[in-house]
Amino acid sequence: MPFLISVIASIAFIGLIALCIWKPIVLRVIARIFAVLASGSGVAGIVAGVFFLCLGTAHVEENEIVWTLAGGAGLLVSGIISLVLSFVGRRKKTNDREV
Repeated sequence: MPFLISVIASIAFIGLIALCIWKPIVLRVIARIFAVLASGSGVAGIVAGVFFLCLGTAHVEENEIVWTLAGGAGLLVSGIISLVLSFVGRRKKTNDREV
């Protein structure tokens, strides 16, 4: 069963790559969706880490808080970078219209 799931996921991923090569706007939309999700998750991780540091509970270890803050910062930076890169590049012009 896991092999079947991995085969189906691989076929879907290859199809998505082919679609992104055929229509580059799809890749830009996917990058923008990822940017929003990663930035939101990064801010949530940073806020949760600061909240646990201020709360000082015994249920959460300090090492876990540091990893939460680091993961949140990494997600926030990767979201910002992917958003910037989704706007970089040239567009094809056909008859004085951008496509």
